[in-house]
Amino acid sequence: MTEKKDDSPIKYSFPKSALVTLHVNDMKRAIKFYEDVFHFKVSYTEARQLGWVEMTTHLDGLFIGLNESVHGLAENQTAFTINVSNLEETKAYLDSKGVDTTSIEEFAGMIAMFFLVDTEGNRIAIAGPSGS
Repeated sequence: MTEKKDDSPIKYSFPKSALVTLHVNDMKRAIKFYEDVFHFKVSYTEARQLGWVEMTTHLDGLFIGLNESVHGLAENQTAFTINVSNLEETKAYLDSKGVDTTSIEEFAGMIAMFFLVDTEGNRIAIAGPSGS
């Protein structure tokens, strides 16, 4: 296997570099589905009280996050999250490329993130450790 050269100006966070968020109405039912059908494994439950569970997939660096809705699903709210090691550097880089980003927000002292919308209207979250 050849080693990939990483010449990207964005420093991705490994081993979890990408996360797809799926909004669910029933967390237990959703976990059972992804365990039984796809053999994904629950890997993070520390934010369960906030309605958040993460599961490993069979693809290196790709995780799914299950976000339990308290008000029901109004529409498909799937989100793509990219995890980086330095939020400020990544935000500065994206801003320099003309990407319209939001300010960095802290969530429950566990994670920080900012958001952007791609050219097709898809919402993307850029996340990093709280205080990064």
